[in-house]
Amino acid sequence: MNMRICLIGYLIFITLLSNAQSPVPEARSGHKMVFDQARQIVILFGGWSAIKGFLGDTWTWNGEQWQKVCDTGPSPRSWYGMAYDTDQGKIVLFGGRDSTGSQSMSDMWEWNGNNWKETTIKDGPEARDHFAMTYDQVRKRIVLHGGYDVKRNFDFADTWEWDGQTWIQQATSGPPMRGAHVMAFDERMQKVLMFGGIDSSQTVFGGTWTWEGNEWRLLPIQEVEGRTHTSLVYNSKDAVLVRFGGKNESRTPFGDTWMLNGTGWEQLNVTGPPARIDHGAAYDCKRMRMVLFGGKLPNPSKQQFDDTWEWNGRSWTKR
Repeated sequence: MNMRICLIGYLIFITLLSNAQSPVPEARSGHKMVFDQARQIVILFGGWSAIKGFLGDTWTWNGEQWQKVCDTGPSPRSWYGMAYDTDQGKIVLFGGRDSTGSQSMSDMWEWNGNNWKETTIKDGPEARDHFAMTYDQVRKRIVLHGGYDVKRNFDFADTWEWDGQTWIQQATSGPPMRGAHVMAFDERMQKVLMFGGIDSSQTVFGGTWTWEGNEWRLLPIQEVEGRTHTSLVYNSKDAVLVRFGGKNESRTPFGDTWMLNGTGWEQLNVTGPPARIDHGAAYDCKRMRMVLFGGKLPNPSKQQFDDTWEWNGRSWTKR
């Protein structure tokens, strides 16, 4: 009996010790996640916490646990843009909303796997947050579209590209001005795709656009219900784009999973994370999993999440 009690006590101790050694990022929303291909790990930065305010911490997810790796670098912020530059092997971060919540930003940073370094830029995009940004693997440039300047209460409709040295404005026409939309590079189509978003009149968009390098083209597929504050990743294992959650024009949050199958958007009949917006998501190319963390419910609830989920192309698993 004494041996059994000791064994139970030992197992409880090991469990507590394991939990103590495996911290989880604070519940947050408005953060971004990308997969660092050079180091084969998912990176999460910043966001907004209902308890702590704007955050400036950097975390990694290796498929088993989270680890905080840095507390220095970009100032605390939310609703910024972050993308992995495959050609240069660096994560690029731009702009966002500052810690006062009243100022959009236009600074730029690079993560080399160990620390953040600010990049000096000239003649780049104006200060903004809630824009869409991703890396074009064919043209080897980061593409940025739209966004919102909170100080001026102004929406953007411009398109910029970062070639590793310079920002170049490529287009001022195409999709109507918007913010809180998403972009990802579709390896099957070999193009950057953009979906959703919202404008200053509170119109939520449901069209899907492709970036042709010098202009945007509305993809000739059936338009679906518009979403804002959703997520979009490319699942290279199944060669499809996957998006999750977000809210519609009525501000209703969703916990649904969609796939762009080549002819249109298809809603999948699966159960997964509870409904949410403003979550972070990235595709882990090493483990062939979409990783999702955090998010919140729309105001006035402000309920935030600190859960981690993975999508393997067939089902969701809470980690």
